[in-house]
Amino acid sequence: MIKYLDIRPKGTLKDWVPENSYQQILVDNMLNTLNTIEEYLPKGDKLIIIEGVADPNLITRIEDNEFIDHLYGKTIDSFGKLTNSFGDHFSFSIGAADIRSLKMPSVSFYKFILNLYDRNRIQLGCATLHRGYPDSGYWVHITNDPYYLYGPSIGSLLRKSEKFIYTDDGGVTFDKYEPDGRTKEGRKLRE
Repeated sequence: MIKYLDIRPKGTLKDWVPENSYQQILVDNMLNTLNTIEEYLPKGDKLIIIEGVADPNLITRIEDNEFIDHLYGKTIDSFGKLTNSFGDHFSFSIGAADIRSLKMPSVSFYKFILNLYDRNRIQLGCATLHRGYPDSGYWVHITNDPYYLYGPSIGSLLRKSEKFIYTDDGGVTFDKYEPDGRTKEGRKLRE
C-alpha cells in the first residue's frame, strides 16, 4: 500500500504529513489513484513512484506548468501562461505523481493506466508518457482531476490542452496520444 512516506517531498523526514487539510485532500486523492493502479497491476509487478509532492523551492529552477502540479496546493508566485491568468499568486496545483511499472514497458504501462481510466477505475486530470531522456528510462506523469476537485468552473481553467499526451524526445515536443495508440502522424507508438 502506497502511503505519505512514498510520495513525500524528497529530503523530508519519514513522518512527513500534508501541511494542511487542503493539501491532505489533494494528497489523499492521489494516494487513492496510485493504490488503485497498484492493485490492478499483474501479479509480481510493482508501482514505482519517481516523484510525488515536490519542494516549491524547485520552481525557481524548473519553470514548467507540468511541474507545478507536484506542489499539491502550495501557493507560488505566478509565472507563465497558466499561472498568470490567476493573478500574482497561484495555489491551484492539483497534485501529480510521476510513476512507472517495475516490469511493464513504457507504452504497455501507459495503455494500462488509460484502460483503468476508461473503465472508471481511476480519475485523471491528465496522463503524459515521458520517454527519450538519457539515463532515466520512462515515466508517466498523472494528475488529479481538477473537475472532481474544484468543479467545472475552476476545473475548466486548469484543464490541460490535451488530456493524454506523450513525448519521445525528452520533453522537447509533446503530441496527443490517440485512443487507437497511434500518433497524429498515424504511426504506432513502440515500446
